[in-house]
Amino acid sequence: MRKLSVIAVLSCLGALLIAHGVKAQTFSFAFGSRGTGAGQFNQPFGIALDGSGNIYVTDVLNNRVQKFASNGAFILEFGTEGRGNGQFIDVQGVAVDGSGNVYVADAANDFAIQKFDSNGAFIFKFGTLGSGAGELREPRGIAVDGSGNIYVADSGNNRIQKFSSTGAFLFEFSNVLGDDRILHPTGVAVDGSGNIYVADTANDRIQKNDSNGAFILKFGTFGTGAGQFNIPQGMAVDSAGNIYVAERFNYRVQVFRADTDRDGLTGSLDLDSDNDGIPDVVEGRLGDLDDPDGDGIPNALDLDSDGDGIPDVIEAGGKDEDGNGLIDDFGDEDQDGLSDRLLDKPLPVPDTDHDGIPDFLDGDSDGDGVTDVREAGGVDDNGDGMLDESADEDGDGLADSVEADPLPLPDTDGDGVADFQDSSTQSSNDDDGCSVASVGDAVSPPFFLIGPVLVLIIRRRRAGSLR
Repeated sequence: MRKLSVIAVLSCLGALLIAHGVKAQTFSFAFGSRGTGAGQFNQPFGIALDGSGNIYVTDVLNNRVQKFASNGAFILEFGTEGRGNGQFIDVQGVAVDGSGNVYVADAANDFAIQKFDSNGAFIFKFGTLGSGAGELREPRGIAVDGSGNIYVADSGNNRIQKFSSTGAFLFEFSNVLGDDRILHPTGVAVDGSGNIYVADTANDRIQKNDSNGAFILKFGTFGTGAGQFNIPQGMAVDSAGNIYVAERFNYRVQVFRADTDRDGLTGSLDLDSDNDGIPDVVEGRLGDLDDPDGDGIPNALDLDSDGDGIPDVIEAGGKDEDGNGLIDDFGDEDQDGLSDRLLDKPLPVPDTDHDGIPDFLDGDSDGDGVTDVREAGGVDDNGDGMLDESADEDGDGLADSVEADPLPLPDTDGDGVADFQDSSTQSSNDDDGCSVASVGDAVSPPFFLIGPVLVLIIRRRRAGSLR
């Protein structure tokens, strides 16, 4: 049963990668059982997908690699026990390049990397036992980038090596003494920008390095909590930059959201994932109000959650003088992802018309019947409360047009309150407002009352498992 559960986790990880998003975390299906027959497994270890969605799994004690269709149907197998070409002794990681060629790491068979075509025919191998450049000792994880370069987690040598598509040594990186020390790495992955991610197994953490192997950041500590690890092994990075890590002794796969605000922190390690000044714990607690503008970007990553052309940071009571949607004067000495000055004085996150919908999610914040877009100086011809010119090529949720030329946000009566939050400038009255989001008859407490409580929660999280 344990072997079946392992392949269920691995197949679920494959489904995650196909979907390219964190919403794919729901279980899809499982395939395989314990045994030696076609489609059966005895200690499955590595997994990879090709461009057509076919799944390759290394089957350690059966000394083979098996190929399956995207629905788990068995296609073929290749490899037998032995030390010859196309044979395996301790088959480990597997990777597939853009042409469908398959690379397999064997931790005991001459410590080599073998290359096969998509039908399992042997092409060549490279690597010999040793600690010199291009030599290997217990190679386990393997990855291929968009140019066909090959990355190997050289576990026994505590390093990552990079090879060309022909197996020629390019460079290595490792440091057993410094902050970027790598101990017995078993997983490696490469993102679309060439950054290299390492499952630093013996250190129970993940490292990120640039395309030249220079250390960028690390995250994770030993433990069972969110963001902690107990023998991280397999890992992958999808096209959106989300990171997937399989742990041996926590019996799970963790998914870390991409570093969308580029502050060096990923997923649950970042208390404000889009740097709009509104903590993720606020933006993520809104249930059915998540993604009210329907752009596919959750509030915690969306700089304009209601799509009205007014950045969330402004509607939440913060400052954004340059109009880029990020809170001004950002400083984060404690490296928790939330601007330090907000810890003692969080943004008020008002609900101006007291309808239970905070302004950053409300298409008519003051409930005067005029959409915020129009009162802010934007165009909303169909009256749906969302900016008509909504193209968003950079995918941050804020329309490109207002990033280049922010809405004027007039204050007609000069009272210091912008018209979209000032009911005294209303042109009509509509008790229901014209909110983009709706919570039916539910009434939520004003968000400015929740702020202090949330700060306490954030501080506890920062001092707890995330650190």
